[in-house]
Amino acid sequence: MVRGAEGAAMLATCLQAGAASALTWNWSFNGGPLPSAQGTFTTAGSAAQANTFLTITGITGTYAVVSTISLLPQPRPMATRFNPSASLPSAPARGIALAGAMLIVLFLSILSASLLPARLLDAAWQLRVGGVLINASPFPLIGLVLLHVAASLDLRDPLLAQRRRFAARLAVAVALGYLLLAPLLAAANLQRQHSQALASSGELRRATEQLKQMRQVLNTATSIPELEQRLAAVDGPRLDAADRSLPLPLLRSRISALLDQAATRLERARSAAPPTSPWTLLGEIARTSVACLALAVGYAGLAWRPGSELSLLKELQMRWEHLRYRRVALKGRSGRTSADADYLRRISGAEDGEDGSQR
Repeated sequence: MVRGAEGAAMLATCLQAGAASALTWNWSFNGGPLPSAQGTFTTAGSAAQANTFLTITGITGTYAVVSTISLLPQPRPMATRFNPSASLPSAPARGIALAGAMLIVLFLSILSASLLPARLLDAAWQLRVGGVLINASPFPLIGLVLLHVAASLDLRDPLLAQRRRFAARLAVAVALGYLLLAPLLAAANLQRQHSQALASSGELRRATEQLKQMRQVLNTATSIPELEQRLAAVDGPRLDAADRSLPLPLLRSRISALLDQAATRLERARSAAPPTSPWTLLGEIARTSVACLALAVGYAGLAWRPGSELSLLKELQMRWEHLRYRRVALKGRSGRTSADADYLRRISGAEDGEDGSQR
């Protein structure tokens, strides 16, 4: 209530619960020598809080006696019952996440065993490590799936959410790594085939050259001691006591028969050598490439880039659809342009024909 010198003022509040920026007041003067009046005014910066009093002055002037008006208290929030089990992490979700982490650790242990000794430029080492990365890849893939499932089962557990976020970001690099692994294994297969072909041809060449030298020694030796000495110099067959007791022509014929058998075995080995054409590796390269591509897609479906709420695979699909849409739109626009040009040419040709007929 606000009293003036001769009149009384009645004030009432018109506010909403929680209003904090301004309060609107209705006022009116009744009685006394002053004429009756009414109106509204707003007090800025007032907050409607419980047990708060405002002093009202200066509605149309200054009044000597001022009283206070209490604001309506805000409604108190309803008390919720404390549930201890609601704040505890889910035991099944933690167990699933632990199983997923153990599968990833198992894969790392298998991989570390194949990495040593490290020979980065050796094709055989690259193929061995690549084979382990492909054959043991289901372990980390299933582990990543279990981490996602565990975090989805208990959305309030920050530890599970952190593990899933870390694994999902790491899966981006893993997916790109499997994409790069396919051409690396293809190049390693070709390099190993080339190395094996060179080694095989080098061995056959050395054996042929050695056989040729032994024949030359056999034909030019004039005595058995000389023959034995020169055969030992070229790693030829050794002579025993029975051979030394034979005449030189008979010994030559026996050694020549042995050299003919060795030449036959060399020809068989040369014909049985695998071809060096890269087409023979097409099946192996296709198998490893398809496996690497499938694993890259699988990891991309569970990978999240930092700052993105979509998986890497979903982002690539959306970009591909956007490119297709732009291509179709450009094709449709070019088709309409050519159709319009044909229509204009037909119209101009028809007009020229009409002008010629009128002439």
